[in-house]
Amino acid sequence: MKRAKQLSFERLKKLCGGIKDPRRRWGNKRHELTDILIISLLAIICGCKTWKEIRDYGVIKKEWLRTFLTLPHGIPCEATFRRLMEKLKPERLEKVYREWVRPYVGNCLQKQICVDGKTICGVSRRSDQMLHMVSAWIREDGISLGQLKVKEKSNEIIAIPALLGVLEISGGTVTIDAIGCQKAIAEEIIGKEANYVLSVKLNQPTLYE
Repeated sequence: MKRAKQLSFERLKKLCGGIKDPRRRWGNKRHELTDILIISLLAIICGCKTWKEIRDYGVIKKEWLRTFLTLPHGIPCEATFRRLMEKLKPERLEKVYREWVRPYVGNCLQKQICVDGKTICGVSRRSDQMLHMVSAWIREDGISLGQLKVKEKSNEIIAIPALLGVLEISGGTVTIDAIGCQKAIAEEIIGKEANYVLSVKLNQPTLYE
């Protein structure tokens, strides 16, 4: 695929339009689903972390947002953003994101795909409710190609091949730390016609030697 010079808002609108609206059909839907999703995404990209910040972003950028969004009743309130996101399936939003950035990335030929797991800070103070994510970062393009939520850090071994399985990584080189030094992960990467660089630690003494 030929690499696009920039991310397309029209493509994003089309992809968001394919998401089924989880709100009641007879409810008071003053705001378009696509408008809410795109404002949320752009605000998060710009560093917003709370519903209030997302709302404030929309208010500040309202005139610019009107150039490609409908906004029939202006910018939604904080509760509207929150209630909608609580009803949507994260997997569906993740798929939309992957499809949106794919033309911008083009292909992964001779690119480094950094796969890593992170624990998101500030989500919960309880250790059993911490949010763990596995993401694939394209170093050359400076953008995330996709991510997957896992229940706990040890589940990265299962999540990494699952994430790689839905990404187009042919021709690239996948780098993963020692937790990814597994036969199944190496086989998944080879099956996707990509290369790998895996770290080895002393917990695998025979391989390390």
